[in-house]
Amino acid sequence: MLAPCGSGPAMGGGTIARHFPPATPLVPRRLVPDYHECANAMAESGLDAEPAHAHGMLCALLSVRPQGAIARWREELALAAGTAAPSPRASSVLDRLAAATRASLGAEDLGRAVEFTPMLPGDEAPLAERGRALGQWCSGFLYGLALAGAGEPADLPGDAPEVVSDLVELARLDRARDVADEESERAYFELVEYVRVGVMTVYSELARARAGSGGDDAPQTEE
Repeated sequence: MLAPCGSGPAMGGGTIARHFPPATPLVPRRLVPDYHECANAMAESGLDAEPAHAHGMLCALLSVRPQGAIARWREELALAAGTAAPSPRASSVLDRLAAATRASLGAEDLGRAVEFTPMLPGDEAPLAERGRALGQWCSGFLYGLALAGAGEPADLPGDAPEVVSDLVELARLDRARDVADEESERAYFELVEYVRVGVMTVYSELARARAGSGGDDAPQTEE
């Protein structure tokens, strides 16, 4: 049974489990690469990062320092793999994933509700695989925060420290061994929704903080 270190949307006292307006996609769904397309393209190019971890890292970089975030993300992936550049196919997949993620997090239009969800294996994948991928996604997000120089979690604005604290706990799912049953499936979907809303909260809190300080606020033109 899936046994997270919290209770899904109620984690951390529930203060960040706020409701967002219905999602409105800005990027055609057919153009957004899925988990397995990313995994295959990255493997073919020698990029050995897990797709979920890579996507979590990208989301954190976009949240902290949107200007230059995608270029920094691609550099980090290449550095970790010891390769100068991904293959043309992998590069295309990464470009589409980055563009869709930047739009869905609101870097193009902070005032508009858009569709965002962590990139994870589809529902057809075994629960254990999905649970590990969710843990890897959270681990990637935490790594991205550190890479972007976000500072101590407790010093982040608004509800962001609470979210980050919970993501630290959820990152432990990377080592979980789960048994699929109805209760575990329900717990998994609640955790995914918690992460989705929590990351949107972190993004929004950091964007407001940048705007208030006159920093590199989104939107930005990615080089």
